[in-house]
Amino acid sequence: MIPRWVFAALMAPITVAALLGFLATLAIHVAAHLHVIVPREQWQAFAYGLFPLWVTVVLISITERPPNNVHFWDFLLRGTPRWMGRTAVWLLVYAGINMLLMIAALMSGGLRGLGSEWDAEVQAWGVTGHLLVFYWTGFSVFYAKLVRLTHHAPRCPNGHAVDADHRYCTKCGAKVEGFFEYEDVG
Repeated sequence: MIPRWVFAALMAPITVAALLGFLATLAIHVAAHLHVIVPREQWQAFAYGLFPLWVTVVLISITERPPNNVHFWDFLLRGTPRWMGRTAVWLLVYAGINMLLMIAALMSGGLRGLGSEWDAEVQAWGVTGHLLVFYWTGFSVFYAKLVRLTHHAPRCPNGHAVDADHRYCTKCGAKVEGFFEYEDVG
């Protein structure tokens, strides 16, 4: 098994890369909305960058198994501020609206012809609108894992060390309040 500090050292640059991918994609997205011509190769490179990012996200999510009756994303993002998860949800809603706007724009621009600068502009903001969701969610998962790796184990009120995924102390049965909270579904 990989020592905790080695895993944390590997997670830090991956977390920063995901955040930089999000910020760069956001810049391209805003530029495309402002009618700045963004070469296709630039925004497509960020689409290709999602594959190694999401392989890592999937591997982390496979190793993190939530207890019964717990929302998967609440469990996976434990240790992060609530706004990070909410931002992912709002970006998902925005991506849906963005997709509808892209379809409407492409259908109304039929007279301009495929391959025009306007068509490339719409494709750029349409695709990068979706990339924002994936980069932000990946960043949130990496950040949550990094927080859990670098913080000390939570303790029960009686001072016993408790695993981050336990809500009750295995030694005394006291409820563990604190940093790694998640909500029950049922």
